[in-house]
Amino acid sequence: SGGRPKVVVLGSGWGAATFIQGLSKEDAAMYDVKVVSPRNFFLYTPLLPACTMGCVEEDSIMTPVRLLIEGRAEYLHAKCESIDTIKKVVRCCRAVQPSRSNEVAYDRFPEGDVEGKLIFDIEYDI
Repeated sequence: SGGRPKVVVLGSGWGAATFIQGLSKEDAAMYDVKVVSPRNFFLYTPLLPACTMGCVEEDSIMTPVRLLIEGRAEYLHAKCESIDTIKKVVRCCRAVQPSRSNEVAYDRFPEGDVEGKLIFDIEYDI
């Protein structure tokens, strides 16, 4: 990372896609951005009913995460287990090998309000 601030984006849903697409490649070069998600695709959910009826192909409503983050971030195929706000690390387990855990250090999250999100101890599927 060469001393660049570390930013961790959890998940590959609407918030992550909007944040990453909103970053220019020049802005992204100022940070070490990592996207951590067990799903390696973004699903355009408003068209999901049309897909089940056969009006739209499945490929039309899914975008690979690697295409979204190209030149802006690094992708880690893992699930977030916990966030340690004191050490500033996200503990992750590999999506394909849940027995293997790893820690991803961060300086900030996009919203910057990690403590507020952890108050309710909700287990998010990210």
